Amino acid sequence: MLTFVVPLLVLSALMIAHELGHFVAAKLAKIRVEEFGLGFPPRLVRVAKRGETEYTINAIPFGAFVRMAGENEPGVEGGFADKSKRVRLAVLAAGPLMNLLMAAVFFAFAYMSGWPTVAETKHAVVLRVESDSPAQAAGILAGDVIIQMDGIEVDSAASFSRYVSQKAGQEVVLTIRRGVGYVQVRVVPRIPIPPYQGALGVGITEETTRIALKYSPPLEALYLGAREVASTLAFTLSLPALLLRQGLDPSLARPVGPVGIFQITGSAATQTAQTGWWFPILRLIGVLGVALGLTNLLPLPALDGGRILFIVIEAVRGKRVDPRKEGFVHWIGLVMLVLVMILITYQDIVSPVPQFQIPNPF
Repeated sequence: MLTFVVPLLVLSALMIAHELGHFVAAKLAKIRVEEFGLGFPPRLVRVAKRGETEYTINAIPFGAFVRMAGENEPGVEGGFADKSKRVRLAVLAAGPLMNLLMAAVFFAFAYMSGWPTVAETKHAVVLRVESDSPAQAAGILAGDVIIQMDGIEVDSAASFSRYVSQKAGQEVVLTIRRGVGYVQVRVVPRIPIPPYQGALGVGITEETTRIALKYSPPLEALYLGAREVASTLAFTLSLPALLLRQGLDPSLARPVGPVGIFQITGSAATQTAQTGWWFPILRLIGVLGVALGLTNLLPLPALDGGRILFIVIEAVRGKRVDPRKEGFVHWIGLVMLVLVMILITYQDIVSPVPQFQIPNPF
């Protein structure tokens, strides 16, 4: 039940926030908003009517919508299409921007509720092994955890680096935890020591032994939340370059549809219930908010970004694209998006996305 209700609420909240952005911007721009609906038609009940706007609850309990007068009909008094290019662009951009604002708020809540932070570290974890290095010759592997050096406990990566540097040219016996077992290897740190590789030719970090929650005050949390939105955007935009440089496993950048989002959100909700930490679900909502905002800004037909693109074309041409032609392009785009979503949903079903895990911030 938890893994169904929570994802449904999260996705609905993100979509309601998106439509609320359009709604507020339209009202500020004096655009006649005919309906703001929770869920999708058919209509169940009209809750209220304020001015020209009906507020409704609809039968499909998912998301929301805003219906503006004259969305694709220039000449309708008080209609969307009758407004200036700047006004239309602002109204269209307000939905995605509201998602980014919501993401910053939820990231801030995550920082206030306790952000998992490394509290204790121990030993040295091998991140990479350089080719033609003493470590490679000795059979050391990425992922090995170095427990002891010549019988001395390794208490940090720094102490390990200092010790092997001092032992350059001399044999060192390392006790390594590999998987569930232990092995001993003999290695001779090299002389001279190549730059950026170290005496053994390994990249190391420290093994996390305890994670604690760090609580941020509200103002600091808001700053950190905004910074988290910026870093998430930067990482997302850099994904194509990372994939081209083969610096990222393609499976980690796979597109995810509603089924995949349900799987991830359900996993995060389960972790929150099991640990008592609000961080998993709050941070995930922030990530999804950034993803939804950025996706809607893509210059694709049927998305806000696609409609913004037509406004840009209008500004360059000096005249509006025929609304019927624009509407046809958006209709074709919507059909294509539905087909792509069906393919992604099929992938999410046959190959479920990995379960959400509390990330190590270091």
